[in-house]
Amino acid sequence: MGGNFTVYTFPIGNATDSPVLEVYDPYDGDMYVASTGEYADSPAPNLTVLNGTSGWHVPLTAGLAPYTPQALVCDNATGLVYLLMERGAGDHDEGVVLIVNGTNLVGEVSVGDRPVDELVDPWDGSVYVTNSVSSNVSVIHGTSLSATIPSVGPYPWGEAFDDRTGLVYVADNHGDNITVLNGSKTVGSITVGDSPYSVVYDPTNGFVYTEVEANSTGNGSAEEVVIDGSQVVGSVPVGGFFPLSYLDPDQPIYDPANHGSIDVLNDGSANVSIISGTNLSATVSVGSDPESGVFDAATGEVFVVDNHSSASVSVIEGSTIVATMPAGYEGAHAGVAAYDAADRCVYVGATGSPSVSAICGTAGNARQFPVDFREHGLPNGTTWGGTVDGTTIIGSSGSPLIFPLLNGTYPFLISPVAGYTVSPGSGSVTVNGSAVNVTVTFTNQSTAETFPVDFEESGLPNGTAWSVALNGTTRNSTNASISFSEPNGSYAFQVDCGSGYSANPSSGYANVTGVAVLVNVTCANSTVLLPLTFRESGLDAGSTWTVVITADSTGMIIELLPLVSRSAMAGSDLEFHVTEGGYTYLSSSVGFPSVSGAIRVGDEAPAVVTIQFAPATPGPNPSNTVLGLPPWAGFLGIAIAAIAALGLGATVHSFRTSERRRSRSVVVRMNEMEWRAGEDGNPEPRVGR
Repeated sequence: MGGNFTVYTFPIGNATDSPVLEVYDPYDGDMYVASTGEYADSPAPNLTVLNGTSGWHVPLTAGLAPYTPQALVCDNATGLVYLLMERGAGDHDEGVVLIVNGTNLVGEVSVGDRPVDELVDPWDGSVYVTNSVSSNVSVIHGTSLSATIPSVGPYPWGEAFDDRTGLVYVADNHGDNITVLNGSKTVGSITVGDSPYSVVYDPTNGFVYTEVEANSTGNGSAEEVVIDGSQVVGSVPVGGFFPLSYLDPDQPIYDPANHGSIDVLNDGSANVSIISGTNLSATVSVGSDPESGVFDAATGEVFVVDNHSSASVSVIEGSTIVATMPAGYEGAHAGVAAYDAADRCVYVGATGSPSVSAICGTAGNARQFPVDFREHGLPNGTTWGGTVDGTTIIGSSGSPLIFPLLNGTYPFLISPVAGYTVSPGSGSVTVNGSAVNVTVTFTNQSTAETFPVDFEESGLPNGTAWSVALNGTTRNSTNASISFSEPNGSYAFQVDCGSGYSANPSSGYANVTGVAVLVNVTCANSTVLLPLTFRESGLDAGSTWTVVITADSTGMIIELLPLVSRSAMAGSDLEFHVTEGGYTYLSSSVGFPSVSGAIRVGDEAPAVVTIQFAPATPGPNPSNTVLGLPPWAGFLGIAIAAIAALGLGATVHSFRTSERRRSRSVVVRMNEMEWRAGEDGNPEPRVGR
């Protein structure tokens, strides 16, 4: 075993307990350990709080025996701990989140079916729970359910928070998309590839990483897809060539000490892929089944847990293994690892053993340097705080917030104080071999000079309502500009372009520094359009054919509501772009009977309709008439009848004769658009009056 490490063992709960999850609470310096009683006749979950060598049991709600822990997170700003549990192992077993403050159970919230993951939004403390079988996300604020977000893919799984924008990225494990959330709203979807699983955010470069199956042939490799905002900017092969059932890279690890790299655990190929930006920089062989890992800020190393019978922990510094040590006992499976910033130890549970190992020490030449945040402007005794790289410290005015950090670049966020603006409110700090001092200025809003903060949008139709929330105030407008006035400081904002439109940027910070601030917002139509294609058969070359479609109450035609026409030469397809829903169609060509029908767009199969034209059978009406009228008049008569049947409110104007052209025209007014028969017998928009 390399390096200088000391391993301590702490008992957990009862003799039948099996620790599976740990989380560190920086609010009071405690380590929370969730365990199951899976080796007992009536298994029941337990939660133990460790502080140094002392431990306390948290009394959980009675009757939880069927439940098993799924995830464990902590809101660093409040110290609330959220234990996610699922009852049983079936596909439709409900979930529950227990909320703990210290050693007291303070809340219980029911969530969806088969929940799998939790994420804390450090901006407002909301907790996002992915419910895989319910296909939705539960949002908890404090101790209550605040929202349920539908339509996040058929099997939502892993999550990541982007601290530049406040967006939440959710992976759909049974699809090929990442759903993007802004608060409780879905604002986008990114196609990434087969079966995305976990998601991680890199604050060094602002990229979001998710792993997918590289192909679906049954044998292939996994790859890490790199996302910048809403765009895929690269993919990096990870793991090796194995049957896809074994390709399961687990939660990647952000390593700020190794130039902000991402370490991907490949439990199908017994190695760790180290990614820098969009490139694979190294591959490190480790254990036989790397299952979880954590970055140790005290040593600047990554601890990788081998979830196999060897139950070992490998320590990686950069791309080199510097130590390997056992965890738990022989034959046990190591569990999830967590870093305790209070005692600078990595905690690892061993499945089947009622104990947790704490690995403490320093290896290599890693050294920490103090990052000192000092405030000015707050009255004595005012509480303030800050978060650096996920660790939060709360203090009083006049006292600094000191974060010991290794060399590297780290994001920071200063907590708001009511009645005051703060500058800087967010940003990044770089440690390079020496201490760093950051001055934070609070300004009383009632006495401070204010400056314009203007938001200008482009892309919305005239008169469309949109809104901006800035520093707790929301303003709406149907014009292109929304204005605020704020003192110097850093202010979080969120933009809502309204239904059917996405904003860029949708959120961020407006930094006021003694001059006016202008934020340009682009609102893009986010309505999903699907192709509806018509293909003819039976027409002679040179013939012209026409299709008119109408939408029922479930569909929508973007180009012209609620009816639109296309014409083409024989042999050419006619393609419309419509939303998901139902449509009726009417197709015609001179010398042939009209063809009508209905189709639903949005099913898995492409929406393609083949129109079979057949010569008219001689009968009472000549073959060159429709409904006893010339083809153009008969066609429009059928269209008008179909529209009337759909309740679309068309108005038919009378026939009229032009002396010069000696032709009759039928004019149909529909939603302020007039249609008439053209010279070729096909309907066309009428221009002018």
